[in-house]
Amino acid sequence: MERETASYSLDLSQPNTTMKLLTTIAALLVALSAYSQDFIKMNYNTKWTNGVNELSFLERTENDKDTYKAFSKTSYLFYINLNINHYSVKDLKQERIVVRNCCMCSYTAILKNSRDTLRIEKGSSDDFGNSDIIVNTFYKKNEQLVHVKSADDDSNIVTIWNPINSR
Repeated sequence: MERETASYSLDLSQPNTTMKLLTTIAALLVALSAYSQDFIKMNYNTKWTNGVNELSFLERTENDKDTYKAFSKTSYLFYINLNINHYSVKDLKQERIVVRNCCMCSYTAILKNSRDTLRIEKGSSDDFGNSDIIVNTFYKKNEQLVHVKSADDDSNIVTIWNPINSR
C-alpha cells in the first residue's frame, strides 16, 4: 500500500504572494514584541495624580538608560538599575541578612517585572541598628495605576493614581 504525500510549493516570484508572506511575518513580530514587554517598558516616563499629589513614574535618570526612579513631591518611592537590582533568591536572602545586621546599609531588588505587575523591595537600616523592608507593588486596573506599599509591620497603604498624560 503506497502512502500519498502532499506537497505544497510557495511561489515567491509572484509579488502578491511575497507581500502576503511579509505582511504576515511583520504582524506576527509586532504581536510578539507587544506581548513580551514588561511593566517597566510599558509604563516608563508616565505621570499620574491621586488628586493631591503628582507621581513621576519610571523616569529615566540622565546618566544611565537602564536606571529609573519614581517620586512625588512628598515621597521618593524607589531608584532602580536594571543591570544590578536583580537578585537570585539566595542572594536576596543574603542582602536581607546584611541589612538587618549592618549600620547604614540598604538594597533595592526587583522582585517582579512582568507585563501586568512591578514589585520592588527596598531594605535599609539606620545608624542605630533599626531596619525595615518596604515592598512597593504596582499594577494597572482599568486605566489607573494601583500602588500598594507594604511594610515589615504588615501594614498596607494603597494609592490609586490616575493618568495625567501620555509619554
